[in-house]
Amino acid sequence: MDSSAIFLRFAPAGRAVALRELTGHDERRVRGIATRDALELIDAVLAPARKEKPPVASADLVAADRDRILAELYRRAFGDRIQATLLCEGCGEPFDIEFSLQDLAAATDNESGPRKYASVGANLFEAPAGWRFRIPTGRDECEVAAFDPTAAEKALFELCVEESATPPDMAELETALEELAPLIEFDLKASCPGCQQVQLVQFDIQTYLLRSLLNEQSRQAFEIHRLAAAYHWSLDEVLSLTRHERRRLVEMVEHDISRRAIPS
Repeated sequence: MDSSAIFLRFAPAGRAVALRELTGHDERRVRGIATRDALELIDAVLAPARKEKPPVASADLVAADRDRILAELYRRAFGDRIQATLLCEGCGEPFDIEFSLQDLAAATDNESGPRKYASVGANLFEAPAGWRFRIPTGRDECEVAAFDPTAAEKALFELCVEESATPPDMAELETALEELAPLIEFDLKASCPGCQQVQLVQFDIQTYLLRSLLNEQSRQAFEIHRLAAAYHWSLDEVLSLTRHERRRLVEMVEHDISRRAIPS
């Protein structure tokens, strides 16, 4: 098995996936930050870690496994550091925050575990009170995506909780999901270095990765232009390059242009 394989906690036993590097086609596929956008991106780059295993459909993954894949995609494309500039709610001055995505993901893994919820089947768990539930998948999330938040919660509850003599309420299900399969999604405390005011910063890996790719579209257009002009390649040829290949070639073209611009 590939040493960089990602093991899926809530897929069938022994399942792991591998990721190929992002290409320009993959980056241009991103059109928003919704779950459907994340699923389409994952499907484009996902492969089974064992050749004899059939591919996993991203829509069948629970959000906790999906977040682990998105975190690995981010690390490969942008590195481990998460950096952001915030405006202080107190003094209004900008300040920077930075943290390690790997540390954040490790903390999430350490928090998770079956604990009091017994596994009684494939993605099926039983609470001590006797009610059974499954963790929502991407397919479930897309099914309720058009609903308002309250209706979406109710619909997910009905999809994921089996009928029982002692059914849980919404809060009990949310607690179970948070304990069993936490997401890489946190409210982080950030302190302004100027006025020392502490504020909460919401972070989730799906939004951050997809926004990072969207924010680079202007840069990608410039890179496509540079390589097409330098090598006379078609759009498809440039977009078929991996992200790192494209960046490296653009650096070389820029270096040559700079050298020619220096008077002899």
